[in-house]
Amino acid sequence: MNILLIGGAGFIGLPLTKKLVEKHRVTIYDSLMYNQTLDLPNGVTLIIDEVGNIQNHDIGGYDVVLYMASPRLLQLGNEDQLQPELDSLKQTLDKLNNKTKFYFFSSCSVYGSTKEKATEETPTMVTSFYSKLKIESEKIIQKHSHKNKTIWRLSTLFGYSTTSRNDLLINNFIRDINDYEYLEIYDGDSWRPNIYIKDCVEVLSHLIENPTNENILNVG
Repeated sequence: MNILLIGGAGFIGLPLTKKLVEKHRVTIYDSLMYNQTLDLPNGVTLIIDEVGNIQNHDIGGYDVVLYMASPRLLQLGNEDQLQPELDSLKQTLDKLNNKTKFYFFSSCSVYGSTKEKATEETPTMVTSFYSKLKIESEKIIQKHSHKNKTIWRLSTLFGYSTTSRNDLLINNFIRDINDYEYLEIYDGDSWRPNIYIKDCVEVLSHLIENPTNENILNVG
């Protein structure tokens, strides 16, 4: 398969690229905001550009497009930041070939605060600009005429990647223990689904090679 990873130089993108390139042709489209020194496997093509310029690129020839381009939680501080991200997503969908399988990386954050175990049928809830961005992105995808699409709601990742992330819950815990030698818990009754990055890569690569019919799928 010919696979395009939009935002593929990020925390999950690079490990997934290294897994997929073992069997497939892989292209990364990324602005390199978080990682300027990529150690890419042989055979990976790199397109360096902002996702807002996706209309300048031909993406119609890919069998699979993975859309993981997104600001991080702490980078979103106001409502005005959301619309450019939503516009870029819409432009990407508009340029897809009808046969292309499109996967969008959403988040368990869309479920907000609930005392029940979240399933794909659990109503979404806006609790931050980040969760609102994911919820509004999902609405655009579901309404778009492109038929061959799946939304992945990923649990919170943790673990090591070439692109570091210390803003993730468990990575935060490990950093605090290493730096301060103690761990401070603010809400001991809260819980959140987590998934080890290597396990997530295995799950996603399996789903890409063995597509399902679900429109929305929890991963984690």
